[in-house]
Amino acid sequence: VKFFMQNIFQILSSYFSRAKFLFQRIFKNVRIVKACYALICGEEIPQRKKFILINLIGNLHRNAFSNLHSYILFK
Repeated sequence: VKFFMQNIFQILSSYFSRAKFLFQRIFKNVRIVKACYALICGEEIPQRKKFILINLIGNLHRNAFSNLHSYILFK
């Protein structure tokens, strides 16, 4: 799981280098990492956690992540 999330972090941070420190702060939160991993693997997560993730992602980069918002919300 850790290696998988590090790869995602590297890809995202290369596109959004200005947001890199925000990603580092968020990915230190293990619960957020687990929730992201669950989403990627197609597991069900509680609606409340979905909204927490949407808000975190939205705060990082509102326009670039709008598709990801929809993906998380309607998955």
